[in-house]
Amino acid sequence: MDASGDSIERDSKLIEVFGKRNITGGTILTSKVGRFDYFSKAVSGTTVALRQAAVNSDNNNAKLAQAGNRIANIANELGGKLTRVMHTVTG
Repeated sequence: MDASGDSIERDSKLIEVFGKRNITGGTILTSKVGRFDYFSKAVSGTTVALRQAAVNSDNNNAKLAQAGNRIANIANELGGKLTRVMHTVTG
């Protein structure tokens, strides 16, 4: 968000972009763009995010959730195959 202009112009632009109900959230977002850019540059071209994700998901709850996802994917795949067969058999 452009910092030029007086506060009335900035507020008008924020209301135009985010609406009256979301002005507080919009103000927070626009005031933190510099911080977002800083962190984006800090992790771009590195494996920091991947290593952190590996650390955060290396626990029993995450492994259980991953196993549950694999089972759900297999069940969906099997269901898709069985649906075609059942349509053929009952059709």
